Amino acid sequence: MKNHFLFLLLPILGQAQTPYFQQEAHYRIDVALDDSLHQIRGQWTMEYVNHSPDTLSYILIHLWANAFQDRSSAFARQKLRQNSLAFHFAPDSQRGGYQDLAFTAEATPLSWEPWEGHSDIIRLTLPEPLAPERRVSIATPFTLQIPASFSRLGHVGQSYQMTQWYPKPAVYDREGWHPMPYLEWGEYYSEFGSFDVRLTLPENYVAGATGKLESPEEVEFLKQKAAATEAYLNDPDKSPRHDPAFTRGTFPPSSAAMKTIRYTADNVHDFAWFADKRFRVQKGQVVQPSGAVTDTWVMFTDEEEDLWKDALSYVNRAVAFYSSLVGEYPYPHATAVQSALSAGGGMEYPMITVIGLSGNAQGLDEVITHEVGHNWFYGVLGFNERDHAWMDEGINSYYDHRYSRAYYPGSSLDTYIPAFLQGGSKLEAGEAAYLYLARQNRDQPPATSSNGFDIINYFIQSYEKPAFVLRYLEQYLGREGFDDAIQAFYQEWKFRHPAPADLRDFLIRKSGKNLDWLFEGFIYSNQRQDYAIRNARQVGEELEVELANRGTIAGPIQLNALSRDTQTLWSTWVEGFTGVKTVRIPAGPYQQLVLDPGHYTPDFQRRNNALRMNGWLRKTAPLRPGIWPTLENESFTQFFFQPAISWNAYDEFKFGLWIHNTTIPGPRLSYSLLPFYAFGSRALTGNAAFRYRWLPLSGPWRVIEGHLDGKQYGYEKNEAYAYRLSYRRVAPSVRLVFRDGESRMSEHTLAGGMAWVDQQTPRFGKGGIYEGKQNVTTRIQTAAYEGRNKNPLQASNWRIAWERSTLPGLNQSAVFHKGSLAFQISPAYRQDKRFHFRFFAGALLDKNPSRKGLSLLPNAWSLSGQGFSDYRFEESFIGRNQEDGLKAQQVHLQEGGMKFATGPAQRLGRSNTWILALNLHADLPFRFPLRLPAQAYFDLGYNGSQKGQTAIALEKPLLWSGGLSITALSQRIGLFFPLVSSENIRQTYAQNGASYWNKITFTLDLARLNLQNALERLDGGQ
Repeated sequence: MKNHFLFLLLPILGQAQTPYFQQEAHYRIDVALDDSLHQIRGQWTMEYVNHSPDTLSYILIHLWANAFQDRSSAFARQKLRQNSLAFHFAPDSQRGGYQDLAFTAEATPLSWEPWEGHSDIIRLTLPEPLAPERRVSIATPFTLQIPASFSRLGHVGQSYQMTQWYPKPAVYDREGWHPMPYLEWGEYYSEFGSFDVRLTLPENYVAGATGKLESPEEVEFLKQKAAATEAYLNDPDKSPRHDPAFTRGTFPPSSAAMKTIRYTADNVHDFAWFADKRFRVQKGQVVQPSGAVTDTWVMFTDEEEDLWKDALSYVNRAVAFYSSLVGEYPYPHATAVQSALSAGGGMEYPMITVIGLSGNAQGLDEVITHEVGHNWFYGVLGFNERDHAWMDEGINSYYDHRYSRAYYPGSSLDTYIPAFLQGGSKLEAGEAAYLYLARQNRDQPPATSSNGFDIINYFIQSYEKPAFVLRYLEQYLGREGFDDAIQAFYQEWKFRHPAPADLRDFLIRKSGKNLDWLFEGFIYSNQRQDYAIRNARQVGEELEVELANRGTIAGPIQLNALSRDTQTLWSTWVEGFTGVKTVRIPAGPYQQLVLDPGHYTPDFQRRNNALRMNGWLRKTAPLRPGIWPTLENESFTQFFFQPAISWNAYDEFKFGLWIHNTTIPGPRLSYSLLPFYAFGSRALTGNAAFRYRWLPLSGPWRVIEGHLDGKQYGYEKNEAYAYRLSYRRVAPSVRLVFRDGESRMSEHTLAGGMAWVDQQTPRFGKGGIYEGKQNVTTRIQTAAYEGRNKNPLQASNWRIAWERSTLPGLNQSAVFHKGSLAFQISPAYRQDKRFHFRFFAGALLDKNPSRKGLSLLPNAWSLSGQGFSDYRFEESFIGRNQEDGLKAQQVHLQEGGMKFATGPAQRLGRSNTWILALNLHADLPFRFPLRLPAQAYFDLGYNGSQKGQTAIALEKPLLWSGGLSITALSQRIGLFFPLVSSENIRQTYAQNGASYWNKITFTLDLARLNLQNALERLDGGQ
C-alpha cells in the first residue's frame, strides 16, 4: 500500500544489544462460507514457536475483525480522523466480528481478556510458560460475521474480500510485543510462518488466494474459466450485458453444491482470499532468470473490463521488473483481483493483490505494479508498517516510480495535472507533493508512525517523500551502486523483519558514505535543505563558485555549468556542508551555473539555485506572464493576468485586470492586484493584497504571516447634488498559526492588525448648500484568537475578538472598545447531513458617553449585517447604502448573522450596547429538487439597546426569522427565502411596503474568497 545469516555472526547493532530473533507461526484453518448470512465458520489452529531468549507466559492475539463490531474501536476512531462518517453511521446489520471463540491448548481451555481496552486484541494466557525454543499448539472454533466493505475485510453483496480474517499473534521481537489494533493505515507487522487453508464455498465461486492451490479439480476449474474468458475477449460481438451473470450490481444464484479448495504457503506472514461468482480469469507465467516459473493470474468482473483485458501483461511485467532490480520473486504465483475496495486504489497481500476502479489503463498498470511490488517490500522484507510505513510504502514507491519512468515517459504529474497547468515546470509529483506541505510548514517526518499522520501527510510522507529522497540517493551513489546495495540488503534480510536502523547501517557499510543527511535529515525530521548560488568569479583558469546552505540539512548537491542551449559542460557532486562553501571548477564558456538541474534533491527554494554568467540581475529569473495559475517553474519569475469585470451601484460597470503570482507550491511572497477602471465614477478602483510567510522550524508557531491589504471603491452617490463618494482602506496585519498538536485535529491562530479607512463625506454649508467633499478617517485596531476542531462528527470553531476604534463624525479622542465571542458547532446526524449551530455575543466594553445618545453609533452592533453597518469597510457590497431594490438585499453573515435586510432607514436589530444571536441551519434529510444545496435556517437575536430605532417599540428587543437557503462555498454565496419571522421584522417590512420578493436576501462574500488560500486547503487543512 500504492537467507538467514547474521553479519559476522554478531548481534545486529542499534537494537539495545539484543540479538536478532523472530518467532514462527504455522496455521491450519478450515472454514466454510455461508453467503446467505455473510458468515464463515470453522476451525483455526496455530503452532507457535518461541525463538526468543524469553520465557512467555502469554501470547497477544490480534482479532482484527472485531474492529468492525462497534464505534468504540481504534479503527472507528481513525475513520473519524480521516473525515469519514460511513462506518460511524452504519447500521448494526453491516457490522461484523467474531463469535464462538473458545481457545484451547492441547485440549486445555485457555483464559483470555481484552488487551488495554481493545476489543480486537486479547491476552491469551498459556497453560504453562513457553520456554525458549519450545512450541505450543493453540486452537479455537470461530464464526466470523463478515462486515460490509468499510475498509479491507468485507463484502459487497456476494463479493468477498477476506483479509485480516483469522486470529493472528502480535509480533514478539527484540523490542518486545507489538500489539496493534486494526487500523486502515499501517496494517502489517506479523510473524512469518506457513499456512494450510481449506475453504468450502458454493462451487460456482471463483476464488483467488495467497498460497499454492493444491486442489486439482479447482486448478482445472480455473483453466476452464481462463479459456472461457479468452474466447469471450476475442469475440468481436461480446457484451457483458448479454450474460446475466455479469450484469453490473447483480450476482448469479449460488450453486447448491459446495466445493472445498486447499491452499498452502510457506515463508509468508499473512493469508488473504477473494471470492466472486462473476470473476473472469486470465492466466500467464513469468520465467525467472534462474529458470523458475511463476504463474500469474488476473480475476475481474465486467467493471472496467476494457482495462483489465490487458492486466495480465501488467502483472507479468511487474514481476519481471522487480525480480531484475531487487531479487527473484520467491513465490509460486502472483495474482491481481479486481474487487470492491474501500481503502485506497489497491491493497497488497502475499502473492495476491486487490485493485479497485482505476479509470484508465496507465492508472491500472501503475496500481497493479505498486501492489505486486509489495511482495518484496513488506512481503519478503517484513517491515513494521505500523511504526515505519515509509520503509515499505516509500521504498516500494521508489521502484514503482522507476517503473513508470521506464514505461510511461513524461512528467509524473501528467496523470494528475493537465499540461497547460504544469506551465513547463520541472517539478515531479513527489517533489511537488513534498513542497506543497513544506511551504505551509505542515509536513511531518516520514518516520512518524502510521497512526500519527494526518490524511495528506500519510500519503506524501509515507509514499512520495521517501521515494523522492531514495532517488536522490540513487543519483548520488550512481544507479549501479544503489541497485547493488538494495539487492544485497534484500538477500541478507529476506523473510525477516529489518528495522530502520538495519537499513541505515547496511547502506552506510555498503556505500562507505555518511548518510546522516538522508536518515536524520529527510526521514526522521522535517528540516529543510536549501542551497543557493551566491556568486561566481573567474580566478586564472578556474571559476570560484560561492555556495550557501540556507537550510539545516547538509546533503550532497550537484553543481552543473550549462551552455547557452542548456547543455551540461561541467558537472560535479559537492559534498554536503553548512554555511558557505567555495567550489572551484574549470573555467569555460558557461552561460549559467545551476544547482541540481535534474531536480533530484528536495531543495526547499529553487529560485536561488541558478546564476547567469552575464547581464544584469544575474540571480533573477526572466519574467514569464501567464493566463492561469500553474505549477512553480524556477526558470522564470512567474506572474499571471486575466481580464476582470465587476459592478456596483456607485462605480457601476468596471473593467480591469487581475494580476497575481499564485502557484503550487505557494510562494513565500504572494500578491494579488485587481485594478479597475470604473465607467460610472470615472475613477480607478480595485484591490491589492500582499502576503509574506515565515515558517519557523521550532517554537510555538507553525506559520507567521504578514499581510497588507488595500482597496478603493465607491460607496454612495447622490443624484440631487450630483456627487459620488468613495473610500480607501489600508490594513496591515499579522497572523500567527500555532504548531499543530499531536492529534492534528485542531488548529489555533492569533491575529492582529490595524485598518485606516479614509472615507469621503459630503460637506454642506448654511441652508443645506452642498459645498463639496471632505475626508474623514476611521482608525481601527483588532486582535483575535481563533480555534478550529476538525472532528467530522461535530466540527466546531470559535473566535474571541477585541477591537479598538475611533470613528468619523465623533470626537476623535473618544475611543471605543468592543469584544465579541462567536462559537459554531456542526454535529452530523447522518453520514452526509449536519446541523449547524452558531452563537454570537458582542458588547461595547467601555462607558463612552457617545453610546448613550439617541443616535446609533457608526460602529453599533448589528444582528443583520447590511452594507450601511459595515463601518470597517471589510466586506464587498454591490449596494452598500441602497434603500431598496435588489441591491439593498445583500447581507453578510458576520456579527448577528441574521438574514433580513430592512434597509438603513429603520436600522432594525442594531445596538449601542450589546447583542446576542443564535443561528441555526440544517441539511435537509431529503434530496431537494434539481439537487440544489438547500438547507433550513432559523435565526434568533436579542438587541440589548434600540436607541435610534424610532419605528419599533422598545419593549420588543427579540427578533427571529426562518426559512430555506441555497448556499455554496461554506455559505459564502447564498440565497435566503424567509418563511416565518417575528412581528417587529414583519412590521418593518410592512412600513417599507416590501413584497415577498423584497424580503429574499443573498450573500456574496467575495472578500473571503482567496485563490492561494484555497489551493493550500485542498485537503481541508489550514
